[in-house]
Amino acid sequence: MDDGDDRLRLVILVGAAREGRFGLAAAEWLATRARLRSDFEVDVIDLATAWLPDLMTADPRCRGRPPCGTCPRGSPPPTRSPW
Repeated sequence: MDDGDDRLRLVILVGAAREGRFGLAAAEWLATRARLRSDFEVDVIDLATAWLPDLMTADPRCRGRPPCGTCPRGSPPPTRSPW
């Protein structure tokens, strides 16, 4: 934020994705109230509609690759040539 804008960025994250949830209504209410202030830039992120990867792995060696099913747990994934 080096464009001379001194506003604080407020991101409201709605984590519930189930049907009949109330979180989005509460988040929109809060965002409406916060937008009345000139010192906030407000975004609402709804995880029910936000794009997230289909596969998330805790193993940093996989780097987003789909599981290959050939590696025993704890061993490195097979090396794939970029060529």
